[in-house]
Amino acid sequence: MDEKKLPDIDVGDCCVIGTGYSVNTYFQDGRHVEGLREKKIFGFQRAFPYIKQEFDCMPDFWFWTDPNAALEGLQYLVGCDSALEKPLHILLAPYLDTPQIEDASMSTGTSPTWRSNEKITLYYSLLEEVKERNDVKFLPVPIWTTKYLSHLDAYRENQGYLGHLWAWRYSEAYHRKMRNDLDYYVREISRVVTPSRAPGPHGDYYLYSLPSIPLRFQMPFVLMGTFPYESDNSLRHVGSRENKLTYCIFPLLEKLGCKKLGVLGFDFGGGRCFDDTEINHPFDTSGADMENPIHGVVRLWNNEWSAHHGMEIYSLVDSGESKLNTLLEKKQ
Repeated sequence: MDEKKLPDIDVGDCCVIGTGYSVNTYFQDGRHVEGLREKKIFGFQRAFPYIKQEFDCMPDFWFWTDPNAALEGLQYLVGCDSALEKPLHILLAPYLDTPQIEDASMSTGTSPTWRSNEKITLYYSLLEEVKERNDVKFLPVPIWTTKYLSHLDAYRENQGYLGHLWAWRYSEAYHRKMRNDLDYYVREISRVVTPSRAPGPHGDYYLYSLPSIPLRFQMPFVLMGTFPYESDNSLRHVGSRENKLTYCIFPLLEKLGCKKLGVLGFDFGGGRCFDDTEINHPFDTSGADMENPIHGVVRLWNNEWSAHHGMEIYSLVDSGESKLNTLLEKKQ
């Protein structure tokens, strides 16, 4: 399959299940579970295999951005001797399917997996074993991130000077790869915008123009990240604190043709469904802080940008059970 093309799947009416504490209360109500049978179910990170093991709910699709959050699910699939009750489609970013750690670090944030040679080996070995299953289908998804765009920007602005910020980190092969990807970007953006609408300091296209609206919704690839990338330091930069719901879920499902999206397990505070220990989230504040930019970006996607992506986004959580309901309405 061409990694530069979006997979040809019809998700239509679907729901995404994260790892927030509201997953448990939702599944404990049998009335709710019946409603899932008519939707395509996306499990995010450790939601699989948790919802399968605890509630016998098998997702149609599984996706992760942190390889560390995929280990339990991959181990479950490797250890499962029987056929799955229905095919599982794994949506995989190319930079999470390569043993070249530099490829991943150019695009995504930190992970405990990248800091451990043992975990790196485990992750990639499990991935290869799961690829042997006939009931698991891998769907490569062309995914770019605002972090990757920042690397291209830095390279482009300093391409004649090897002493720039990134030169110490990347070999000549990586410079060629960045140049090729930049050429691809320019070709794609030229299909939807004229140079006069997106001029850059070098007289043509500037990569930071990509997250602008409505341009980002016209690209033939998924662009993850709402904020321009500044650093991986969530204490210093608000963009690094973005919740995964707006960082990756909304951009991914919009590109896959989602029209109605129910959200569960993204609680903007509290513990995880598999561990009720209270967590200090970097994006969390006390109460429903409507001035919090991380909360505000949910409303940005759901309100101001709705005309561009065309998704109806709603909460599956009952009123009062999650901070999510301060940001999204619950569909009755």
